[in-house]
Amino acid sequence: MHERTQRAMARMMFVFCCAVPTSISLTIIVVMATPWYARRVKSHFESELSRDTGLVVQIGTLTQTAPTSIRIDELRLIEPETSEEVAYVRQLDWVNRPAEVSILLHQPKLHSRTLPGAWRLIHDRFLCRPEHTGKPIRFAANDLTIADGVTGGLTMTDVDAWIEPTQDAVEASIQGVLAQSKTGTPIGITFRRDRSGASPATDWTVDTHDNALPCTTLAKYVPGPIGNLGNESTFAGSLRWHLPGGFANDSSWWIDIAGDFSDVALDQVFEKQSHRWTGRANIHLDRCRFEPGTSIDVAGTLRVGDGQIGRSLLAAANRNLGFELRLPEGTEDIPFDRIAMRFSLNDTQLRLDGICHTEVGYTNFPGDIVMHSGGYPMVRSGPQTLPSIALVSALAPSHSVMVPVAGQNAKLIEFLIPPSRPMPADPEAMRARIQTARDWSGGEVTSQPY
Repeated sequence: MHERTQRAMARMMFVFCCAVPTSISLTIIVVMATPWYARRVKSHFESELSRDTGLVVQIGTLTQTAPTSIRIDELRLIEPETSEEVAYVRQLDWVNRPAEVSILLHQPKLHSRTLPGAWRLIHDRFLCRPEHTGKPIRFAANDLTIADGVTGGLTMTDVDAWIEPTQDAVEASIQGVLAQSKTGTPIGITFRRDRSGASPATDWTVDTHDNALPCTTLAKYVPGPIGNLGNESTFAGSLRWHLPGGFANDSSWWIDIAGDFSDVALDQVFEKQSHRWTGRANIHLDRCRFEPGTSIDVAGTLRVGDGQIGRSLLAAANRNLGFELRLPEGTEDIPFDRIAMRFSLNDTQLRLDGICHTEVGYTNFPGDIVMHSGGYPMVRSGPQTLPSIALVSALAPSHSVMVPVAGQNAKLIEFLIPPSRPMPADPEAMRARIQTARDWSGGEVTSQPY
């Protein structure tokens, strides 16, 4: 080959194999370093996260630290309908590996007020769509704060979470240690979306181990009267919640609870009742399985110390629950030292037994004492098994109406409005004293009695 041809080929190889790739690489580097490219990448990332979660995503700054790693500063998740902030993360490190995705959160903060609605969006838009959970995702966080305007919230340390997809299900679990925990035992929360059956179902499992969670926090996610147990009430134990469609308003859901409710404020529980009962109660549940409209199986103990109870409630317990009373004369509320009973509610049957003899200092009491005051037994439980509806009769106010209920007509109760106060016996007393003057045709409008 001629020397001139060799030089031309060498120049062409230099241009196409060296100069052009180098120029392209330099152009890419320059473009990636421009604010325009950074804004475009950040906008794309916000759109992707918003589409997957259903929440509005706002990112302060986004930096790509490696080909598979990014760092996000000032991340905010916002509920799209109310525009309220759901979560805030000071800094987030995202690593996308071939086998899994790892996410490290620095000082994340969640707002409990907006979490239920946000969870519904994430549940429907992300966890219920298999294409979004194709590979495992691991989360780690330090100092996770769940802000609550009532109790001030709670803080968890050493938080680890996983999302593990399988062929017919996706399972998510989270473990964390409460900042105020004395033992350092983590709380475990597990979520499972099972698609193997005829219709998908969601299962929640919470195990606090020896930690106590505020009931005001649980009330935002668990149905029932947990939120009316007082601001200082806590729960320690396990909870399993089965939701066929994913939410409590779907049919055929059930809940299974075992554990202890402590520092229950009875004055708040009976705040809207016609009877009075004050004191701090501790409720231990050996088992509690509740399927609305289908079955109920509850067994446990109730212990209350140093409070007062209204005579009307004791009289109702005597009439409807078979309790024997030995009360002093008077009309005032009865102070007590201790109330202790074992209860068992199984569908249509109710059993109540006094257990004050198991309390320290009162072991010489008979085995059926429910309440004592000043060392004297005042209330004794009966030996009979009661119909479960007797508990409703005992708590019913004097103006309640008796309704015959059976399995065939129980659904009608949901559509009937019961009276909230005594109704006057004389219909004339219900007439308004001020009446319309639309039909007035002359004469006196007002008059003064002489």
